[in-house]
Amino acid sequence: MVAAQSPFDVRISLADQERSGDETLAAILNAVTAVSGAKFSVFFSVPMERVRLGADDEGARDVLSRMLRESYDWKAYWHLYYDPSKGDWGVNIQALYVETGILTPEGKLEIRPVRWPGAPMFDRPVKSDP
Repeated sequence: MVAAQSPFDVRISLADQERSGDETLAAILNAVTAVSGAKFSVFFSVPMERVRLGADDEGARDVLSRMLRESYDWKAYWHLYYDPSKGDWGVNIQALYVETGILTPEGKLEIRPVRWPGAPMFDRPVKSDP
């Protein structure tokens, strides 16, 4: 374990334009790299829709949160991983799931993604707990 400051603590700016979800994520990570020098690999990301997004000297984590909210119907979160030997960062972006309290026909707890406020809590079953 080593102490490391999150690269998402920096302030970034992005041109206000429409991009795919992957392009928007890349633009955010590139802006963070330009300010902090942090290098990123995206290990996994949820499928995001096109989004119009810009930023003017905003916290990177706030811009990333806004991107996820505007480009993905489900609540999502990110994990940052750091390799101190190389100084590289890894990013995972995944949907937030919750147990429904309902048992599947197989007797397993049903798990569904959580929607943003104002959207129905559940839409359809997605997966069951293994």
